[in-house]
Amino acid sequence: MSVTLKPAPTPAPRALPTNPADADAIITAVERLSGYQALTIAGARGEAAVCAILPTGKRVESLKPLLEQFAFAPDRISGMATLRDEASFVAHVRAMKEPTTAIFADPDFGKPSLTAVYDYHAVSTEELQLPNFCVHRALWPLTLSKEWTAWANQSGKAQSPTDFAEFLERHVPDVYWGDLMSDYTKQLIAQLELRLATPSQLIALSRNMQVNVDASVKQAQTLSSGEIAIVYVETHNDGEGQPIRVPNAFLIAIPVIQGGPTYQLLVRLRYRLASGKVSWFFELHRADVVFDAAVQEICTRVASETGRPVYLGSPEK
Repeated sequence: MSVTLKPAPTPAPRALPTNPADADAIITAVERLSGYQALTIAGARGEAAVCAILPTGKRVESLKPLLEQFAFAPDRISGMATLRDEASFVAHVRAMKEPTTAIFADPDFGKPSLTAVYDYHAVSTEELQLPNFCVHRALWPLTLSKEWTAWANQSGKAQSPTDFAEFLERHVPDVYWGDLMSDYTKQLIAQLELRLATPSQLIALSRNMQVNVDASVKQAQTLSSGEIAIVYVETHNDGEGQPIRVPNAFLIAIPVIQGGPTYQLLVRLRYRLASGKVSWFFELHRADVVFDAAVQEICTRVASETGRPVYLGSPEK
């Protein structure tokens, strides 16, 4: 669009009030009779911006917003698209990517995300940096799975026998029992002399906890097998209860990212004894390593499927 600005014609002189008390009238007349001025500002690359100096206060305002109202299309694409899964993010990047497009992966443990910057900076053949606007983007906030959120949020937190029993019963479907273990997991189990619990053993453990919730602990010890033996004393008759054998670890297989593949995590089972009462808690072994591996696998797939580089970190603001 071509727009030509012309200064307003200079009005013929006319008599102004001579009474000093009419100062307001004089100012009003000057503002009304003064015309605007057209001003062309040259940019660093030779581009020209046309501005108008308005009579009121001699303000300088750009005419670009006004001209864009009559344009057939904007000068550049801007804005942020938000995608909800990997397939949609990859499809969007494929459709909108440019030769300079870059993707950034933020591996935040609580709120990971991938951001595609379509109009990212470029480097010329002379190794010169060619800055770009970086205003056209797409965001994929990685949604943590419900299973991962439940186990990670509770890891390391002490629970009463009742609360711990209820947690085990709700999440026992996540417990893994089988021979398909990584060599690292097998080596770790052997080194730490861990005795893994089966899903049925955890269910039995949770029910025993609920039965002995009002009982005091008479004795607690770690057996040579790696199990924990806890003997309760019933409070109403001081009768000695049967010992409960508690495995010291178990495996879970859960997805890290919603809709993603499952990963095996080793869970250490622990207890604290104080004033005859037991508090239970578990710890996810190296959950940060599993989380980083899940994010890295996503980055590898996205880079392969989009043909664009993926960097760990965040783009410039």
